Amino acid sequence: MTEHLEELFPFYALGVLSAEEKAGIEAYVAVNPAAQAQLTEACQTAAALSYGVKPVMPSAQVKTAVLDRINAEVRRSALSPAAPPVAAPGFFERLWRSLQGGAVLPALAGLSLLVALFAGGWAILLNNQMAQLRQQNLALGQQITQQNETLAALSEQLTPLQAENRQLKSDLAAQNEALAALNEAVTPLQTENIGLKQELAAQAEQLAALQGQVTAQPQPENTVSAETVAALEAELAAQREQLATLNGQVAQLQAVNNNLGQELSTQRAVMAEVTSPDVQAMKISGTEIIPQAHGQLIANPGEEKAVLIVSGLPPLEPGLIYQFWLVQDGQLRRAGEFTVDESGLGLLQVITETPIGAYEAMGISIEPTNSADQPPNEMIMLGNFSS
Repeated sequence: MTEHLEELFPFYALGVLSAEEKAGIEAYVAVNPAAQAQLTEACQTAAALSYGVKPVMPSAQVKTAVLDRINAEVRRSALSPAAPPVAAPGFFERLWRSLQGGAVLPALAGLSLLVALFAGGWAILLNNQMAQLRQQNLALGQQITQQNETLAALSEQLTPLQAENRQLKSDLAAQNEALAALNEAVTPLQTENIGLKQELAAQAEQLAALQGQVTAQPQPENTVSAETVAALEAELAAQREQLATLNGQVAQLQAVNNNLGQELSTQRAVMAEVTSPDVQAMKISGTEIIPQAHGQLIANPGEEKAVLIVSGLPPLEPGLIYQFWLVQDGQLRRAGEFTVDESGLGLLQVITETPIGAYEAMGISIEPTNSADQPPNEMIMLGNFSS
């Protein structure tokens, strides 16, 4: 029933419905705001149709025929008895009677009315389609706005990542220069170390020969004076002091060589990690204690090794070291100790028991040497693996 009433809206707008049909439509739209809006739009469309039709004056013959028909109807109504009232015919019935009566003008009017009804219905359909298109355009506009917001957020994230990438490239270039300098320094140290070892061996042989001469060739009694013995003992003491000095120099050179070897190993590990296809760089930053400190843990999350590169840390006094920590299941785990050079740059090759990706966070603190059983001090750098 509701759909039937809404189908009559164009006919209501054109004024061709009976009084009963109009009353039914008006009662329906009185309680239905959406239907009221649709009926109002149909009335506005029908009102606009008259402005699109050019007026046509009927011919004199048509006018005469219409007047003759009216006079004939009046005379017939006066002569015939009054008929019982009947229901008013509908629009299509009146149109059909008009056509049967041979009236050209009403027929044309009915045809025009049908065209107007079709145009009105078509206009209403187009209005509904336009409303749907407006809703679709509104939804598309909201989606475009969201996409623009997402692009803006990504652009904001891209800027610090580009800056961090440039810093990482700069640190890598500095590491390559330091590696080349270490390689140049190792060769002469190795040569000097070999020469010192050879000199030490020669001194040892000379001392042994001197001791053999003193022991194997005893002089006759009272033939060697006390001064001679004192001189030999003094020479022997001097040889021993020189030997001890040479031993100290050799030990220092060995320590230097060991340090250089460790630095070379760390440099090679850094190069291997950085050039790995699955490597990731996890950022670690200084806390309010040393805010200028920053660094990265370079690692493949699926492996049990990584390289820590930090800068901006001050060199520590003797007896103190930087302790690197990893956090797993909320527990701190020691992951290595390191120092920094005069420029504040430090490297640490990290070896873990589980893959790096199993850890949640990392930190750096300043600890006394040989403090493995002591609780950690306050963290001076912190980093989250999820960042």
